[in-house]
Amino acid sequence: MELIFCCVKERDDLMVNIIKQEIDIEEALKKKPEFICSFCNTKCEIQKGSIRTIERTNLSYVEPHRIIIKGITFLAFNYETNIYIENLSNKILIKEKDNEISFLKSKIHNLKNTLEYWKDKFEKLISFLHDKLHSWYDKDDKYIDVVNEMYEDNVLDDEDIEELDLSKEKDDFER
Repeated sequence: MELIFCCVKERDDLMVNIIKQEIDIEEALKKKPEFICSFCNTKCEIQKGSIRTIERTNLSYVEPHRIIIKGITFLAFNYETNIYIENLSNKILIKEKDNEISFLKSKIHNLKNTLEYWKDKFEKLISFLHDKLHSWYDKDDKYIDVVNEMYEDNVLDDEDIEELDLSKEKDDFER
């Protein structure tokens, strides 16, 4: 920590001393902007905050740490959840952003689960059709008709037909 004394002279007989004491920046607070900046391939400048105290009084002011990224100054305090842009009236609530990120992650998780559900259903449908078509000579021709119709409507493509291994049956059926 660094101590700096300032003297403010309001009157000749009255001298006010202001003591400035630099505050070390919390390691977790320091790492966040450094990580973000490395990810964005940019640099950040971090200036430590301080405590300014008027000597012989109980008046103190905590000056925030300054994080400067591309000319924009962000203000932050150790162990605080808010970040401020340019001044203390423009606050970003980190918890709200964390909640939003958490909400979006849960949405992604739900979408993945839905996608897996429908993928599984589709694979079961293809498997069902595959089983029915491989035994088409024992069954009705309706299964071949359904697959042909799905192929014509672009529901199934050449790869799907190839995966069903219909080439032999299809050729035999079409003759």
